[in-house]
Amino acid sequence: MRADVLLTPQRKASLESERAPRFVDGPHLDDANPLDRQRDRIPSIWHSRRVSGEVEPRRSLSERLLRAGIVPDTDPVRTWIRLHEVEGRHATVIDLYRLVSEPRGLEPHELPLDERKRLSRAIAPMFWPGFQVTEGSERFDPITLAEYDKEWPARFASWRDLISDSLEGAALRIDHVGSTSVPGLAAKPIVDVQVSVADLTDEQAYVPQLERLGVQLRSRDDLHRFFRPFAERRRDVHVHVCLVNSHGSASICCFATTYV
Repeated sequence: MRADVLLTPQRKASLESERAPRFVDGPHLDDANPLDRQRDRIPSIWHSRRVSGEVEPRRSLSERLLRAGIVPDTDPVRTWIRLHEVEGRHATVIDLYRLVSEPRGLEPHELPLDERKRLSRAIAPMFWPGFQVTEGSERFDPITLAEYDKEWPARFASWRDLISDSLEGAALRIDHVGSTSVPGLAAKPIVDVQVSVADLTDEQAYVPQLERLGVQLRSRDDLHRFFRPFAERRRDVHVHVCLVNSHGSASICCFATTYV
């Protein structure tokens, strides 16, 4: 007798459920928000299967250039763009820094800050189409890493309430994103707040209101707007405005702060 004949209807339904694709939700989603019930769901890529063999060590930059058939140009930005055409997002801003630092006998982080900013802005549109820095929004304070602080969630909650009250109905979602949203993880001591809106281009619906709270529009691109405290204020929060349910929102657009 076939085994499936012996299964009860309930057991069959249970087995079918186990075979179905599994999904995981993004962090810090508010189930009370009706938009959450319509959010995109992301397939889980975690597998319990043991990985056999050793992980291949990452090739050096010179090996990667050779493998891509690229002869370094006198302009490191042009060289990096050619590498990006071959490797896509595997070519990082650190690779660009290294193209400049290695001939000088330096590590990437040893390049002067102003030079790193200039280099990163030169390639920012490759990652963030339409990238622009707003005039008069410079800051020169360094960003450091800190051990996890149990006060970070409370800081987010405070900013969430301020932003919600200020934007009224314009803020469709407000989420705690980035490293400070992960309990126990060391991070820069700056809380990242992501605000999702219905129309990213309607800046009058959120830019003046956010700037009245003390965060200045630092940059804009096709996917999001980035705000940070005015230069005279303590740098303890970054605010990222994205289009609700967009690719920029799903990918946590706060990583754009690398370039500003």
